[in-house]
Amino acid sequence: MFKKLLTAILAIGLLFGFLAGPAMADMKDMWAYVYTWDGTMNADGTMRLTRQTENIMFCVFPRDQIATVETLYEYNDNAFTALTNPVTGTNFTSATVCNDMISFRVDPADATYDRYVDLLVVDQDGGFTTFIEDFDEYTHSIVIDERKNVSHHGMIWYCSSGGYGDCAGGAECDSGIQLVRNSIIHTVAIEVINSDGAETIDVGLYSAGTDGDADGFVDGRSVSTEGYYDVKTHSDSLSGYSSCSDIYMYLDGPLGALLGTLYPGTSVTDNHEGSVPHWDFNIHATQEQSITYTLSACSTAWGLIHYYFTVIR
Repeated sequence: MFKKLLTAILAIGLLFGFLAGPAMADMKDMWAYVYTWDGTMNADGTMRLTRQTENIMFCVFPRDQIATVETLYEYNDNAFTALTNPVTGTNFTSATVCNDMISFRVDPADATYDRYVDLLVVDQDGGFTTFIEDFDEYTHSIVIDERKNVSHHGMIWYCSSGGYGDCAGGAECDSGIQLVRNSIIHTVAIEVINSDGAETIDVGLYSAGTDGDADGFVDGRSVSTEGYYDVKTHSDSLSGYSSCSDIYMYLDGPLGALLGTLYPGTSVTDNHEGSVPHWDFNIHATQEQSITYTLSACSTAWGLIHYYFTVIR
């Protein structure tokens, strides 16, 4: 009789356990410390790393997919408290959420191994990033390369609604990234992951800041077609004109004023000199400035902003 009663109690306990939240058997608790490396080496030849405990954002994607994001819960939380993905710098620092590290609970949408996720980690102080493929519960350190005088490729998400990093259409939105002094922006490109034929995007520097220009990098780039768009592309038309000064020039990017200007040619004998954009570098020598983006409407467009930069000293 006692054995039957015990069995019944255990069965009820298991039932309530399954009803309380997502199936624990599928869940993975993942965590890692974030370090940066400025190129300095230790005496023993190893990299001298600095642990970062603030100003870190991250986004968790399904393995080998970037068209959606994983559903996250707070680390080791059997109440399954939802964790907004992407994870903000505030939640990264919070002692009750991520506690100064990458940490979350997830049921990986990994059909092959049911184990891995992909991870985009962003240092808000400078915009340095790293993309980690096949991140799992056994990976506990992440290193972001922040060397000076080395070209870096940074990424940050944008969204109007319904994706990740929501931002109201028509409003200038702070990406969370603040460029450090003496940064040179070489070019900026847009990756459209979810398209919207009615929207365009601007990317630039916070308009209310020193030398700010909200469309200084990308000015009115259409997000109507999914794909990757480098704003340095251009076109011109020679038909019906007798001199380079008459050539109609336009940007297919389009490029913002902080990155490029046009210098028209002066004669048909100068090999159309100046009939292509002249690419200016934008140097922030005296002030730090935030990267912002503006979507023309609040609808369905979202994706990634890619920026290529060097910190010279």
